[in-house]
Amino acid sequence: METMISQCTANACTEPMENPFPTEYNWLERHNAIIVECKKKAPGMIFIGDSITHYFGGCPVDDIARGGEVWEQYYAPGNPVNMGCGWDRTQHMLWRLDNGCLDNIKPRLALVLAGTNNVLWEDSSAEEIAEGVRQISVRIRHKLPDTKILLSGILPFGEASECEKRSRIREINRIVSGFADNKNIFFVDAGAGFLNTDGSLKMELFVDGLHPNCDGYRLYAKTIEPTVALLLKK
Repeated sequence: METMISQCTANACTEPMENPFPTEYNWLERHNAIIVECKKKAPGMIFIGDSITHYFGGCPVDDIARGGEVWEQYYAPGNPVNMGCGWDRTQHMLWRLDNGCLDNIKPRLALVLAGTNNVLWEDSSAEEIAEGVRQISVRIRHKLPDTKILLSGILPFGEASECEKRSRIREINRIVSGFADNKNIFFVDAGAGFLNTDGSLKMELFVDGLHPNCDGYRLYAKTIEPTVALLLKK
């Protein structure tokens, strides 16, 4: 996988950058808290993502933890660190991984849920966003060669099944699923459970049509748990 880096074409999704917005959200403070948390304990699991991950639960502790009880049930025994940061796109996650978040740790598993904000805030193509996700996995493999990586498909958002963003999400997930070698890198798509049979969102699982509520996090954790358990066992 690392040998493919030189073949990548430059795009915004793969250029590491600090998060520039919003001014009322102290992104750098969150970043530093993650590094401190990793120094306090040797994490067995790390969760890399945006606000969907950030608001799940765990440490560093945040004012918002919509899936806190689910987090404790499924992940607390694995000594996890929540590296999710609100507003993050793939390029912001790359900056954080390059600037301390992966230093001096040896987790058994890294779960990555990335790309949602690229779809939400950018007109980047599915291929460009998927490449941003791939570069995240490249960083993890380079810095943490013994860590298994579980790439999570982007969860659906937006009411209409055939809206442009939902179509782009499906294509991103299709591409990202191809990055899995089922040896070091794995893929799981938990999105189907968040949809009705007509493709519309099950709004009862969301706070706002984008961020899961506690029931949404419970469904997500339950869906990915067989893969997580298998990788931790390995």
